[in-house]
Amino acid sequence: FQRSVFLTLAVFGLGLIFATTAQIRWGLRPLDAVRRGLTALRSGEETRIEGKFPAEIEPLTKELNALLESNQQIIERARTQVGNLAHALKTPLSVIINEARANKGPLADKVTEQADMMRTQVNHYLERAQIAARAKVIGAVTEVDPVIQPLARAMRRIHEEKGIDLTTAVPEGARFKGEKQDLEEVLGNLVDN
Repeated sequence: FQRSVFLTLAVFGLGLIFATTAQIRWGLRPLDAVRRGLTALRSGEETRIEGKFPAEIEPLTKELNALLESNQQIIERARTQVGNLAHALKTPLSVIINEARANKGPLADKVTEQADMMRTQVNHYLERAQIAARAKVIGAVTEVDPVIQPLARAMRRIHEEKGIDLTTAVPEGARFKGEKQDLEEVLGNLVDN
């Protein structure tokens, strides 16, 4: 009798453990789908969390998607402001440069030089704002090797007379979590320094 009771309770216990494990796995499957969606979002494969979710999880995914959309709108407004600022600065810079060029002397030359540098920066950031306006920001991913190779060639040519040996070793599939322009700027500054 004891053996029968022990076997029966053991079978019921194992069955209960198996049923509980299955229930937890099945019950948490929608959360795993949300986790996979967030991973795809972060890696740049997706821009929203899509899929069918139970009523308990659906409000979470709707709020996450609303947050992503809100962030995208904030970024777009910031880019618009950068573009507007750059456009607003271009005209006064042109006036300063024209006035400085009309006059001769070391002060006029210095003002022209510095204003030209400012114009270059304004044009650079205006161009970045225009490029970025066409790109997806959330989860933007850039392959490193296609960016670093042309940069390395340019730096070799620029600093050829200094005898600097510049080599690159980029692991296959290396990716930068960000936009191409940001990677170019970071690497350009790093290598140039």
